[in-house]
Amino acid sequence: MIFKNIDFHNVEEMTQNDDGSYTLHRVPVSLEEKLTEHDGSKQNRANVGIELRFLMKSDVVKIRFKASEGSKIVSTTIFVGDLYHSATEYITDSGSEIVLQKAKLDPMKCNKNAYNYFEPMFDSSVIRISLQSGWVNFIDVEGDVAPPTPELLPKKKMFAYGSSITSASGAIRFENGYSARAAEALGYDATIKGYPGSCCMQPEMADYIATQEFDFAILELGVNILNVGPEEFGKRLTYLLDKVCNTNKDKRFFLISPFFMWDDYGIDKPSVLFRREFTRVLNELKLQNAVYIDGLTLFGNPKHLNTDSVHPDPRGHEIIAERLVKIIKDYI
Repeated sequence: MIFKNIDFHNVEEMTQNDDGSYTLHRVPVSLEEKLTEHDGSKQNRANVGIELRFLMKSDVVKIRFKASEGSKIVSTTIFVGDLYHSATEYITDSGSEIVLQKAKLDPMKCNKNAYNYFEPMFDSSVIRISLQSGWVNFIDVEGDVAPPTPELLPKKKMFAYGSSITSASGAIRFENGYSARAAEALGYDATIKGYPGSCCMQPEMADYIATQEFDFAILELGVNILNVGPEEFGKRLTYLLDKVCNTNKDKRFFLISPFFMWDDYGIDKPSVLFRREFTRVLNELKLQNAVYIDGLTLFGNPKHLNTDSVHPDPRGHEIIAERLVKIIKDYI
């Protein structure tokens, strides 16, 4: 959405707080109120995958934020077009101001010549501030900025829905997560709806995903609802896939069952049963535009598993992205 001449990528709605700041909602508030399972409503206000995109018109631009909802400090990554610039700006719960100087972010001084060696996704005039893991409220912008026009942004769009793994947990930075890495490798602008601990496949979320604009979608499903049992998982999966895939028959969907995790140390545990249920549902639905990917083929052993036995470490995310990209390239 565009607000104060900034493109808030992956934000669908803002609500103003008593202190004048704005909460960023990744799906509309009306849907957020349905995502109560496993604290999904709070996770919808997390800034996973949110970028502020704009063109600098004045010599100096100041953007004010504050960390919220218990976050003490949130880091940011700044890009000039495709190119990494810095990751040293922090947002605290007492309020922080990021000061950008046009002279230091000038494309010619930020290696615009590099664009002669690869096909860029973003024009070098686009400044991008990526918010890292946590909760951030936007306060205000000072200076002259303008939202990027469509020709300055990637033409192709990828959509991803999934758990904390899809939101890059374990990868240290959002840009290192498997979903962001895959989008970058394929040249797609990614809208990533990762819900740590709360990717619960509610029917309302399925209805929402079915209405979104994208060229292809990645759906990583199951790990956050191992407690519901395979029968309930099958019901939720059937509704979600029937809704999103059959509403978008001209789009390709890549469906990922749970990656290797602590549950896989046992026999006939929910993760194993869910993978079986995944194939059963797909055989029943006979979807022509869905590609099933067993999560174990992307990440199938604990070598690069975080010590929490759930999330891949940074190298694990790289491995998933590398293998996933190879599969996707055969279909798009």
